Amino acid sequence: MMTTGGNGSLNLWKYEYPTKRRKLVKETQVVDGTEREVEVPQGVMGSLTQLQNITLSNQPISGFDWCAEKTGLAVCVAFDQTVRLLITTKLNRL
Repeated sequence: MMTTGGNGSLNLWKYEYPTKRRKLVKETQVVDGTEREVEVPQGVMGSLTQLQNITLSNQPISGFDWCAEKTGLAVCVAFDQTVRLLITTKLNRL
């Protein structure tokens, strides 16, 4: 996953899924005037690890898109009116 910063930077992140995607949490609900404790499913958040960051411009990056056909190929545009073609290597090793 790539995020853009307001200072012209790009940050590459790796998302790691949790071992269980949801867990059961006890919640108190009121049904017909009586309180009951009910187990409801709740989503479990994974974790993010920052892999790389770079500052490409002195203006904010307003657009970013990965190429669907070529892994690691991307394009971004910034408020300094430049379009940049980006190549990211070794993504298949993550």
